[in-house]
Amino acid sequence: MVYYSYLTPFLMHLDLFFRKVLMKKFFFSLFGWTIVNSLSAQTAQRDTGIINGAAYEIQIPANWNKKLLLYAHGYDSPSNPPNFQNPLGIAPVFLERGFAVARSSYRLRGWAFQEGIDDTEALRQHFVKKFGKTDSTFITGHSMGGGITIATLEKNPQIYNGAMALCPLSTPPYEQTKGAFDAYVIFNALFPDLLPKAADVMNPKLPATFRGNFPENMKKAQEIVSKTKDKPELITAFLNFRQLKASDLAFSLVFSEGILRDLSAQIGGNPFDNTNTLYSGFPNDWDLNAKVERLAATVSNQRLIQNDRTGLIEKPLLMMHTTYDQLIPPAYGIEKYDNLVHEKHKELNLKVLYTNGQGHCAFSPQQTAVAFDALRQWVTTGKKPSIMAVESPAMPVPPDTICYEMRIYTAQKGKLNDLLKRFRNHTTQLFEKHGMTNVGYWTPLDNPDEKLYYILSYPNRAAREAAWKSFSADTAWQSVVKASEANGGLVAKAENIFLKTTDFSPKHWKPSNNGVWQFRIYKTTPNNLPLLLQRFRDFTYKRFEHFGMTNQLYWTVTDAAQGADNMFYYFLTQPSEPAANAAFAKFVQDPAWIATRNASEVKGGGSLTEKVESVFMFPTDFSPIR
Repeated sequence: MVYYSYLTPFLMHLDLFFRKVLMKKFFFSLFGWTIVNSLSAQTAQRDTGIINGAAYEIQIPANWNKKLLLYAHGYDSPSNPPNFQNPLGIAPVFLERGFAVARSSYRLRGWAFQEGIDDTEALRQHFVKKFGKTDSTFITGHSMGGGITIATLEKNPQIYNGAMALCPLSTPPYEQTKGAFDAYVIFNALFPDLLPKAADVMNPKLPATFRGNFPENMKKAQEIVSKTKDKPELITAFLNFRQLKASDLAFSLVFSEGILRDLSAQIGGNPFDNTNTLYSGFPNDWDLNAKVERLAATVSNQRLIQNDRTGLIEKPLLMMHTTYDQLIPPAYGIEKYDNLVHEKHKELNLKVLYTNGQGHCAFSPQQTAVAFDALRQWVTTGKKPSIMAVESPAMPVPPDTICYEMRIYTAQKGKLNDLLKRFRNHTTQLFEKHGMTNVGYWTPLDNPDEKLYYILSYPNRAAREAAWKSFSADTAWQSVVKASEANGGLVAKAENIFLKTTDFSPKHWKPSNNGVWQFRIYKTTPNNLPLLLQRFRDFTYKRFEHFGMTNQLYWTVTDAAQGADNMFYYFLTQPSEPAANAAFAKFVQDPAWIATRNASEVKGGGSLTEKVESVFMFPTDFSPIR
């Protein structure tokens, strides 16, 4: 069995070559493995070994929250040994969110679709047996690994909470790989005698055209491409057929021959049949079809059809693709599977995002984070993300999975009811349309300033910026504003604060039994916010519950200008305002509280707080929290 050896040195030197020669703008390799240094995350535990002949790696962060992310890698050289010394570049995206990350090398190199499915599942079972049952499990993968991700979710929906398929091989594998075969015979018909015949390529006993190291192979391919320049009309037609940029043609030739030789070597012959294929879209289709090399399959194509997609997805599947991909164009990576899902009436479980990347799997870590956070919020809330375009954000995405934004509106005098009516009938629905989650809306019990407090959440800060941009430009919203402000504006003042939950905060709101909500705002003395948080984490939080106060969400501020180093916010719920005042009166006289407060103030050099405010509020009639 002859494997194409030219990809081995390519993968060994992928990082250096991509940075200096081929695609400086890429963040990931063509096969789904990292090629750049990325974010860093503390790995508390690392486990490696071999399961059924497949090497694996597990990384568990120090803040592991019993969540697991399985990663399925893309197509890799048949003769390239697994190398976990090269870290998975996107692992920090998941590790920083408290996820353990597990990946298998698969027991077979090269085309390993079935092996990828089986070995990833074996690794998941190993993880659970060794580290315990997880409270949620997700799967993701690039390229062929994206196809493995989809197939796994279709096969085992009961195991996974959701899946994220990146630049996926989602078209039926036979159709996808035959596309490479068709392109090869078309190129040979348009530009004869530049490449071996397809029959030779599909003969595993014959040597490859490109069998040096990767730079040598690219140089040879570029020399071949240079010989086509005297036929610009034909080369343009071929590029359009392959949905390629001219700069990627040489690489496409190298890669296509490589994967065809790998398949012929694995299967033992040619699984493709083009004796009935009619090629079109070229300057002279009659002439092309007369010249194209025709081959009948010499071996079964069973290996390529055993994992055809079904479109039957029962859990959230998020797919992300670049607008240009020289190996898996959007028509193959997205459109065909999207159609299949619609045929099975499962479109409520599919969400597609696209990015401004230019190349196969050319996603930044930030884009991956945006997508993963959107998937997790979808799983948590049951609401499909409304965002579709994901540009690479300029700012790093914070580790916190959800960005909260508190907005405080002061209505024009006498117009609070009009403002509430606009929110009730229009604004909240438009927020959801643009990917904002309505968390809660409240008005103070004592409200002479006619204020409205509300909180929205987003997968992250970048998603927030995109959502507000699209919301503001929405003609429906503009029409609502025009109609509601016919007699003047409704808002006299608008404030906003960006928040993230503390590590001891509940993850979800607790039932309030229609009681009163108490919003508490703390400003700490200089440098004492960490001590205040420690006091709440270790004592105050639990002691509140002892005195009948129900803890809701707790936040700190994310932006320095808004008080990231000295502001602390939280909600409590209680049956009534008098009940709340009575509970607090008991709390402040509690000997255990007094001792804890005094001890913390010794460490802080005095009181930890400079100012404490409290606002009693009721949820509005349209608030999700009532």
